[in-house]
Amino acid sequence: MPRLNKFRQAWPELKISLTCSYESIQFSRDNIDIDIRHGLSQCRRWSSKP
Repeated sequence: MPRLNKFRQAWPELKISLTCSYESIQFSRDNIDIDIRHGLSQCRRWSSKP
């Protein structure tokens, strides 16, 4: 992620933690703000952009 270092320098107050996983998450249980997925979604509640 070549631009992550510049982003962190511009926004030092943000806490960024990246984890790679194939497991499903639950926002209320896992204390997660964003989930980025790759591939086609089978869930109609999710928004996907090409």
